[in-house]
Amino acid sequence: MRILYRDLETAKSIAKRLGRETKARLSQCQEVLAAASGYSDWHELHHVRNTEGSPIETLDLGQLANFEARLSKGLNANVGDVQHALSCSPAIPRARFGLAEHVSLRAAAFRLTEIPDPGRRKPGAVGKFKSDGKPLILRHFGRPVSCITDRSANVAVADFEFVTPRTPLPLFIPARLYLAYGIWTEPDGSKVLFSRDYMPLWRLKDDERPERLSPVEWINYTEQRWFWTDANAPWDNVQRMREHVRRLEDFGVKGVPKLVEVLPTLVFGNQNGSFGSTARSYFADRADSATNVEDLLETLTD
Repeated sequence: MRILYRDLETAKSIAKRLGRETKARLSQCQEVLAAASGYSDWHELHHVRNTEGSPIETLDLGQLANFEARLSKGLNANVGDVQHALSCSPAIPRARFGLAEHVSLRAAAFRLTEIPDPGRRKPGAVGKFKSDGKPLILRHFGRPVSCITDRSANVAVADFEFVTPRTPLPLFIPARLYLAYGIWTEPDGSKVLFSRDYMPLWRLKDDERPERLSPVEWINYTEQRWFWTDANAPWDNVQRMREHVRRLEDFGVKGVPKLVEVLPTLVFGNQNGSFGSTARSYFADRADSATNVEDLLETLTD
């Protein structure tokens, strides 16, 4: 399928945003964008007009997930960074894609990349809890069965309680990885939304797009406020879940935070790992790697 752009400036802005989020060279982003869009190279995308294809603004969730996967592979970049770049560009119309759509899109892209559909009773399969029908992501099938839910990364159920539907269920992203538990106020007045595990999600500043934060970034705050308690948590109430999604959208959040990227490690890693402990280890390793790269670059330029 060839993807169409209404003008060259639209394609250029997407390539620039990809470069900003993935740290790839602009020329590389342009070539990868062209290839992922069905063109032989950037020159063809630049010059071909009035051809058959699908305008990028009209792609459905499955098409966008495939597009993200192709861009991620071509740039050797994290799919979450690619999706965030697209969400900040004309590729994903903000009017058509709210937070729920972005979460579903990231889950669909996970299925095409880090968490492929494994089949029955394998890590990453999605089943239902027999008693209430709520979805579960399988970590290990045995006695007991280890699962991930919106609330917890360590739910143990009996093997007969994990039901595998005849029609495979779509992968979901646990709400604990993207819902905001509360908000911090920084000395300069900026606000930071944090997760139930007290990990920063987004920084909010007046008249600016919400900034995705590393979950292990240290936040110096002067005030802390909570949106809910464990007594009225959103995990088991659809209406409360919707209210907290709307709150995020009211803050201008229409995308998924970096914390979501820990899901594959939760599925395939240590079965005893919680959301918080697994995320802290996962992102601390990447923070150290980024620091080492920066140190090396400084050394080379001295």
